[in-house]
Amino acid sequence: MNIPNDYDNLREVLDKIQSRASDGALAEALLNTEELIEVYPNEPAVWNLRGYIFGQQGEILKAIDARSTAISLCDKEPHYFYMRGIDLFSLGKYTEAISDFSTVIELCDYYKSDYYRAGAYFFRADASVRVGDYSRARVDCAHIEDGMTTWTDKLRSKADILADCQER
Repeated sequence: MNIPNDYDNLREVLDKIQSRASDGALAEALLNTEELIEVYPNEPAVWNLRGYIFGQQGEILKAIDARSTAISLCDKEPHYFYMRGIDLFSLGKYTEAISDFSTVIELCDYYKSDYYRAGAYFFRADASVRVGDYSRARVDCAHIEDGMTTWTDKLRSKADILADCQER
């Protein structure tokens, strides 16, 4: 792979690698990220892409490690926390996931951006149900539009989460 030695073309290279991974060439894409890490060891986007590829391979612990490295390099990017939170949720590490989704919400406030807000509230509400914190789940649901659904460990709706809270 032709690795740029400056940051000007790095975004383009990352997009190409992600496209390869999305097309199923995961081993090649992972090798490409390893090559990039040698040149850009402190670039969080490279580590995040590595996390994406590991996730596609079902290597969730490795995905979490890669995203944690991205976060250690850039702790103001909500995407890194959001994706790591989803990975943690998928492993049943709900308390840790709640922490990441809380950070996403704080960063949404910081940036005055709603891009990840609804998803973070949704996942945090569902994770809160899993740990038995029904009051937090209900409060989070107040920030979610009626009818919203997403895939956590199965297709879930706001109504599902609120119903789980009512049963308790």
